[in-house]
Amino acid sequence: MRRRTFAVLLLLGFGCGCARTEWENPLTLRPMTDAEQIAYVLSEVERGFETKRIYKVLAFLDPSFTDGEGHTVEQVREQISTLFKNYKRITITRVPPKLEIAGDQAKAVETLGFVAEPVNPVETPPLNFQGNLSVHLKKVKGEWVIVKAVRL
Repeated sequence: MRRRTFAVLLLLGFGCGCARTEWENPLTLRPMTDAEQIAYVLSEVERGFETKRIYKVLAFLDPSFTDGEGHTVEQVREQISTLFKNYKRITITRVPPKLEIAGDQAKAVETLGFVAEPVNPVETPPLNFQGNLSVHLKKVKGEWVIVKAVRL
């Protein structure tokens, strides 16, 4: 269970949000760069985990998404649902990802820490992980989506 949970956490990195139709930076009122859009997607994934909102975690996953172990979007959804049920508080610490953008393809290397407090500590141990994750994205109709996430 712990290995699978760790894989789920690292395969997604952190919380997705709802798809955006306008990529405008609210502070500068200028269009967001691809790097800013990707950073937004990854930050929303983080927020989805921390607020335990599965739709935020899955919103930016491409239908063809797979992780390093071959899990599909539906399998990931089930694993995250179980994680959210078994853990009451999830905290993620990230550093800004290293981005490589080439046209409509991108790769983000995430470095993160993940701590989860169990609902029932007798049945479920606490989680405390640190690691790196390679997140592959593509731009579809002007929106960045996650197509693959692999633990490094």
